[in-house]
Amino acid sequence: LDRSDTRPRDRPRPRNSENTSCVLLGTIQCSVRNDDGRLFTLRALLDSGSQRDLITTECCKRLNLKLYEPQTKYISGVGDIPNPIEGVTCLDIQSRFDESVRLN
Repeated sequence: LDRSDTRPRDRPRPRNSENTSCVLLGTIQCSVRNDDGRLFTLRALLDSGSQRDLITTECCKRLNLKLYEPQTKYISGVGDIPNPIEGVTCLDIQSRFDESVRLN
């Protein structure tokens, strides 16, 4: 009978094991009003830890939203990889179920 004290921290780890973490982000469907006043349903990603609100250029084009010159030319995210900012825009978002719940 082997009575040696083999604690988990003392055991060798496989070479391919990694410490990984996973974050699950929710999505919502909301109503978005474009510059013409028309409402569209949009799926949005909710990230309560984010410091910025982002929208794709393709979505801006589909909604016919005007893009303005950004003050900052790049934004960094995961891995500190800089990504170009093509512009900034204004957007009205509201609940699909309660028009009094709005963000702009």
